[in-house]
Amino acid sequence: MTSLWLTTLRPTRGVRLLRFGIILAFALAVAVIAGRWLAEQNTAPGGTEAEGSASIDNGTSSPIVIKQTAELADLYPGAEAQTLNGTFSNTGTGSVYIGSIEATLTGVTGGRGSCSLAGYELLNPVMPVNRSIPVGTDVGEWSGATIRMIDEPGPQDGCELATVNITYVAR
Repeated sequence: MTSLWLTTLRPTRGVRLLRFGIILAFALAVAVIAGRWLAEQNTAPGGTEAEGSASIDNGTSSPIVIKQTAELADLYPGAEAQTLNGTFSNTGTGSVYIGSIEATLTGVTGGRGSCSLAGYELLNPVMPVNRSIPVGTDVGEWSGATIRMIDEPGPQDGCELATVNITYVAR
């Protein structure tokens, strides 16, 4: 009688696999969170338009979209740097932790002639965020990097009406 009772309480193979899957998913989530935390501990603190694109660098697909909301005035040689800022959209099912955003100048398109990316400068490209981004559209804000056009010797007329492309990566 006792052996029959113990047999009926033994989990089926499907239940054991489900338990293993849950434990594996939990361990993987802990490893990702720990890895992100450790990575953050090692992170060093005429008109031209600027526009951005974004991605998240966590090795997997992500529900986070980084949006530049700064409406920049025309960039021209010698003008003051303008601040880049924006919001996030999280299309996932839960919040996502963002340690920082890194902005990179990736190209110049358009213009009235020859226009070099070397004629632009991005200051403070790594912007700390250090918070979880909740599910939603235009949630959470980021800011801090600035862009300016360098006043180089000689004419820079080729950059008139050009667009400076900026890529944003969340880490």
